[in-house]
Formats: sequence, C-alpha cells, structure tokens
Amino acid sequence: MAADTKPQGLLDADAAYAVIHQRVYAPRFLEKLANDYGVRATTQEQMLRLFDMASRLRQSYDADQIKQAAARGDDITAAYAAMDQMLGGSAQGDVVQDRFRKAAAANGARDPELARAVLSLQIQSQAGAQQAAAA
Repeated sequence: MAADTKPQGLLDADAAYAVIHQRVYAPRFLEKLANDYGVRATTQEQMLRLFDMASRLRQSYDADQIKQAAARGDDITAAYAAMDQMLGGSAQGDVVQDRFRKAAAANGARDPELARAVLSLQIQSQAGAQQAAAA
C-alpha cells in the first residue's frame, strides 16, 4: 500500500485523531475539569482556551521531566527493575490503565465512527512500521 493511499472507508490520520479527540479526550478532559476543579467552559472560545492551556502546561511539564530524567541518570532503570521484582512483574498502575483501556475499547465498540478512527490509525501505524522496516 502506497504511503498516500488507504483502504476505502478508513480515515486519514488527521480525521481519525479528530474523531478520537471529540469522542474520547475532550469529553473526559472537560468532565474532569468540572468534577475535580469546578471549571466549566460556557462558550466554544473558553473550551478552546482550556485545551490550549492544557497543551501549554503539558509541554512545560514534559520539558521539565526530560531535564530531571537527564539529571538523574539511569537510576530509574534500577528502580523500575526493583519495583517489577517486588510486584511480580506487574505494577499496580497497569491495573488502572487496563481498566481504562477496556472501558475505552467498549465505548469504541459501541461508537462506529470512533471504532473506524482507531482502526484507521492502527492500520496506518502498521503500514508505516512496515515501510520503515523495508527501508
């Protein structure tokens, strides 16, 4: 499959991300802001500003985490291995993440457009990996 073609019925990457953002990320993000912090957007402009602020904060946080990780060296690998050994190879956070993934998958199965978006991204990702391996 050429890089610019896709099977009929699949979405391109931008459209697929837009569907996932609208159906999964945006509702959960806005719900969390409302429930945990009492912050509610009353206009489309306010909602867009909330997303922009979250994006900026995330970029700043990620940059700080990269700096801290570089300063720590490889102590993290040793700590991770020790935690894995103590927990029998499965961190407790994996259980919570697994529950979230299962709930998102169930929602995706009930929403055909969301399922098509996820499938589109999976196929494009796999095609990209195959092209990279062939290069």
